[in-house]
Amino acid sequence: MTSAPGSILILRYSDDGLAARPAFFAPYNDLTIIVEDTGKENFYTRIMNRLLQGQLRITQVLGVGGKRQVIQRFESRGGGSPLLREFYLVDGDFDELLERISPPNSRFYRLRRYDIESFLIEEVAICMVAEEESPGLTAIEYRDMLWVDPWMVEVVDTAHRLAACAALLQELDETQTGISQSIERYIDGNAILPDRSKIESNIKQVSATQSVVEPREFDRLLEQMVGRMGASNLERIRWVSGKDILIPLVIRLLRQYVGRSLRKESLCFRLARNCDFSELAELRDRILAMA
Repeated sequence: MTSAPGSILILRYSDDGLAARPAFFAPYNDLTIIVEDTGKENFYTRIMNRLLQGQLRITQVLGVGGKRQVIQRFESRGGGSPLLREFYLVDGDFDELLERISPPNSRFYRLRRYDIESFLIEEVAICMVAEEESPGLTAIEYRDMLWVDPWMVEVVDTAHRLAACAALLQELDETQTGISQSIERYIDGNAILPDRSKIESNIKQVSATQSVVEPREFDRLLEQMVGRMGASNLERIRWVSGKDILIPLVIRLLRQYVGRSLRKESLCFRLARNCDFSELAELRDRILAMA
């Protein structure tokens, strides 16, 4: 494989290569966990080992390229045959909100939030990272400064309509017009919260340019979608992207208090090391039951 001068050479597996990797790691795993992304296996492996606390040997989680590929692998393997010792894990995305059905099998699990990064937003873990970055204060002292939980209430209150708009476009099967969930475009300067007016302005533009329904009908459907997301922020956070919204905002929050800007990948790994993952208890129990 070659690349242009100065470019980065990226190794990509063929379909046959992806299919063969679980067999390679099978002797080192008590159970092989199959996930979507081929570039995040080490991240998932860290989460699984933190979640399972040594109760199972998980040397390497394996990615197969996307949700469709996970489902195809599950179906081609006889619906998760116990003889294969594989467990299949996919992101929640907007699937439940849009009433998309997942394979009804104990070996197939769809996260109850938009993505795995959403589960990293734990106050204690964030404050521990703050202490690691700037140890002049303890994690407990950072807790009293950062006020992570009240701040997250504001984040979800501001960003949930952005998620609702993205979900509605998917439901309408609108492919010509999209909405960026990358939160950076809705933030000014060093702010630690998105600008609500910028989000609403973008939503208004999407409403006017989408081609499926009249703008007034789109606005009505959007309000319905917001209602379907739940009445409280505890419910609505399920549909807010951790990767595109929550983690970038945590980086901004930490930068304000520790004076350093962390890389997204590094922050995710460090949070995974410290998270309790109590909200993934159902997933842990399901995996352990399969072993």
